[in-house]
Amino acid sequence: MSQTDLFRQCIDAALSDSDDLIRRVAKQVVETFQTHAESALSSRDRQHYSDLLMVLRQAEGDLVRAFVDQFSTLLQQEIQGKPAASTQPAEYRMDELSLVRDESVQEDVEVSQLIRMIESGAEWEIRDLNARMESLRQKDKASAGDLARANPLRPEVFGRSLQRALGSLDVDHTARLALLRAFGVAMTSALKETYHAYNGRLEAAHISPARYAVRTSGPRSPARAAPAPSQDAATAGAAVGADGTLSLEEVQRLLQGSMQSLMQGHAAGFGAHAAGSLDEALAGPQSTFGQAMQTAMLRSALDRLTQANRLGVGEGFTQAAERFAAGGPPLNIIEHYRQELQAATSRPLERLTIDVVSLMFDHILADPRLLPRVRAALGRLQIPILRLALADAGVFSSRNHPTRKLINRIASYSAGYVNAEDAAASGFLDWLDGMVESVVNADSETEEVYALQLERLDAWIAHRTALTQESEREAVEALRRAEFRSVLGAALSRHVSSLLDHLDIDDYLKEFMRGAWTSVLVESVLGHGENAEATLAFKQAGSDLLWSVQAKTSEPQRKDLLHRLPGLVRRLEEGLALIDWPQEQRTSFFSSLMRTHAQAIRGEGAATTGQAADAFLLQNEWERLLRIPQGQTQPQFGALDDVRLPEEDRQRSGLIDALDLQLDLSAPATSPEMHQGADASPVQQAIDDPLAFIDSLQEGHWVHWHLQGQWTRAQLAWHSPQGMFFMFTSRVGGQAHSLTRRAFERLLRSGHILPLEDKNLMDRAVEGVYSGLRQRAREAA
Repeated sequence: MSQTDLFRQCIDAALSDSDDLIRRVAKQVVETFQTHAESALSSRDRQHYSDLLMVLRQAEGDLVRAFVDQFSTLLQQEIQGKPAASTQPAEYRMDELSLVRDESVQEDVEVSQLIRMIESGAEWEIRDLNARMESLRQKDKASAGDLARANPLRPEVFGRSLQRALGSLDVDHTARLALLRAFGVAMTSALKETYHAYNGRLEAAHISPARYAVRTSGPRSPARAAPAPSQDAATAGAAVGADGTLSLEEVQRLLQGSMQSLMQGHAAGFGAHAAGSLDEALAGPQSTFGQAMQTAMLRSALDRLTQANRLGVGEGFTQAAERFAAGGPPLNIIEHYRQELQAATSRPLERLTIDVVSLMFDHILADPRLLPRVRAALGRLQIPILRLALADAGVFSSRNHPTRKLINRIASYSAGYVNAEDAAASGFLDWLDGMVESVVNADSETEEVYALQLERLDAWIAHRTALTQESEREAVEALRRAEFRSVLGAALSRHVSSLLDHLDIDDYLKEFMRGAWTSVLVESVLGHGENAEATLAFKQAGSDLLWSVQAKTSEPQRKDLLHRLPGLVRRLEEGLALIDWPQEQRTSFFSSLMRTHAQAIRGEGAATTGQAADAFLLQNEWERLLRIPQGQTQPQFGALDDVRLPEEDRQRSGLIDALDLQLDLSAPATSPEMHQGADASPVQQAIDDPLAFIDSLQEGHWVHWHLQGQWTRAQLAWHSPQGMFFMFTSRVGGQAHSLTRRAFERLLRSGHILPLEDKNLMDRAVEGVYSGLRQRAREAA
């Protein structure tokens, strides 16, 4: 069979497979949406995924046909030399130009990200297929020498076909974006298998990859003399020496993501390569084919270890399972297979990465703050994280990398459990085992895998804290009301004061408006709602009160006051009863008001008719201030002295206020580890910045708390929207413990509350690597 016939046969098979591909992808998306809908914590999210499911089920047939049609069209364009991703129009005409819609830009961005995901997830398979396709198309002058263009089955073709197929659905822009993202993730996974099948067919037909040419870099800026290597650059070449030792300087550069000096040190003798990429410089002056062979060897070694990790077979993995069953320390799998991995590559950067990941897991697996099952679970992530680190140095250098955040979150959350047999701990550990299994068996090797699991972990923790909040619903609602009462009351009082200060009215009226009547409004909102009839009536009564004390200079004004007065007084009485205003204060207030009204009817008194507009302004202020945006009041209201909490609510919530604490709080005589040996090195001093620590806490975080004469681990179950109240759960007292912000701050300063971790797990591991290498350097010296 000729090469042309083989090429045509390959294209026909791809077209035939496209129907099955999109159906498998659609099925995976449906399963994902079903899972999200079932586990959604809000009705809005549940409805969102239910709507998407309905769209897919109703339009699945149309979507499949649209994808197959678009794929066929774009594939033919690729074969004819009209790339699917081309954005260059044949001709521009000024009268035909129009602005690009934001929706189109967003979709193009999503498709570009999808294409990168596919390229990353199936990098080796695509590389092989590119080379095999060039072998088939060597006679095609338009394609020869361009590996990517020689392959019409490029990721762009699949990505654009998917975009156009989804564009045919009758859904809004937001839903289409959600579908595009979900289908993108599923297609990335499916295409890895698809590209593997394409290569298998060509290999069975004895089509070998085309011989790669030595990579050229194209035009460059004028050549500059290569700088003389610095001491750091000279040391770079010895990052992994002949004796297998590591350079502290190079480990530090790798962990910080700063490898420029390493690149310069290796590139110094490579002529034109010195200006090339880091990967080229470290690989040496060899052909792209040689580099691909090295990468394939390491990839093959990692593939074998990945499969063994999934199945739990092989010497190292069997030994790790036996150790765990016997209660022994976890096995460092990377160190166990280190020689095999190092033999699979001669690239210094890859060898350095392998050693650094191994050293980091030495410290993670030996960390005494982790439960044995947590260490065992993290141990199963060694190979997946090594694979990611070889492609993404951000695992080391970025504290915001999803992988680091996931490991730290697992460690910090599980550190609160002392006994793995407790129901709460056991539930989390079972969930953790399932999550690790998902990572180990994931088709993709990108950071998105860990970002997804981080979202799942946060959702799981949120669900658990929601259960706690539900069990303490009455206490939570009492504290929520107290915060609203304090925050909104202070806001209204302050703004009403600023409005009334310039009014020439009696002082007792000013005090009444910013004190008692502000409290009436707050209680009405709490009891009836912001837009309830009662609340609106109380707001109007405040404005009517200001109008009523103004001098009435005409007969119609006096009649109007006499007509409104009974209703105004009745409304004032109803409001004051709502806040249980003391009877003696009511009597005094109404006596003064009677005298002021008498003066107003006679056209006398302090208030003038020129101030009529101020009553309207006051009502507008109330309308605006009754809506306090969440998170915007902490600087103003964090230091409130008055916590307005009825005694019944105070008892129900177990609230500890600053006034409840002894004024001479001294640090506890004991330390946490004397009572809980599982924690080897807790923080032993009060925190330098308690306010920053308080603001950094999230629901689910743990602290040490010296409570009722003993140290316990307490978990933050809830904090109020404005951060005035915090609720913890622990083993002490059989109920939740609530704190005002000020009491929390005092307990932190006195050392009665301490962080559970002084540093997160990954930072401890990095410091452990540094410390070990420094010790090695000192011993060598």
